[in-house]
Amino acid sequence: MYQANLNYNNTSNSNRLATTSNTKVATIKSLSSSPLIQGKFKDVLGDKAPAFIASVVGAVNSNYALQKSDPTSVFAAAMIAATLNLSVVPTLGQAAIVPYKDKGVMKAQFQIMVRGIVQLAQRTGQYKNINAGEVYEDEYKGYDLLTGDVNIVPMFNGQRDHGERDKIVGYFAYIETVTGFKKVEYWSKAQVEAHAMRYSKSYQNGPWRDNFDAMAKKTVLKSLINHYGPMSVDTDLAQALQKDQLVVDADGNESYADNPMGEFIAPPSGNEEVSVNESKEEKSVDLPKEKENQAQAQESLTEEEIADGIGQTFSDDEFNF
Repeated sequence: MYQANLNYNNTSNSNRLATTSNTKVATIKSLSSSPLIQGKFKDVLGDKAPAFIASVVGAVNSNYALQKSDPTSVFAAAMIAATLNLSVVPTLGQAAIVPYKDKGVMKAQFQIMVRGIVQLAQRTGQYKNINAGEVYEDEYKGYDLLTGDVNIVPMFNGQRDHGERDKIVGYFAYIETVTGFKKVEYWSKAQVEAHAMRYSKSYQNGPWRDNFDAMAKKTVLKSLINHYGPMSVDTDLAQALQKDQLVVDADGNESYADNPMGEFIAPPSGNEEVSVNESKEEKSVDLPKEKENQAQAQESLTEEEIADGIGQTFSDDEFNF
């Protein structure tokens, strides 16, 4: 099981916290051991809460932009994943806490990933088969506009076998329910790119740039399930798709990052941050002074205010705590 070290009494960590006591990373780490925050997660996860909180701290430690993000949004995104019983450990690919910049202030959002969608679909007991993947140029034989069927013929020793990812021409998603209903959805790469450019304000610099194929498969699968999959409104699957890319502030107000008011940021490494309005070669620096003041105001929130902000977002009726 994934574990993160929450003991910050050693010399190196003490020195770091001493020099960054007013930063969000110190706030997030401190809040992770707060009885108020731990109590919120224990109400949802029971005995699994400590390990889950440790995984959140691990995600923050490994992402420079998350370290600068509003603590309430980080824990609120984590709470959505916890409520859905999805891991935020990156290697598991179930859910992610993704940083983005909103009016110069770093915030975090919940994002469900492909494996998370598959797992929640399986939990409903209504899906017999579910899949999503890429289609290479030499495999694509045509698309039936009337039925939605796509003719894909795997090629021996073809482009897929040779790893020629520049030859990917589209993406498919497929579901088969226990009742025998089958449906496939296919988007060309151009369709996926047009969708991303229209709906993602961070298309040039965010997850779409760094993990295009994964985001493309998630988009097509999410579209297929939303339109054709059996999905009751009270299931975890429905809640996950509804909460995908949700951001929560300290007052419990909800918003979605992929709109004109928000921009994703996905740093190319653990020590760099890329601004949405910059090219791939240009790196952003610290926030402007007026934005820094706004960010510092977020840091002054008490543990009680942050815990209340998380709690306001998730009512007992909505998630059956």
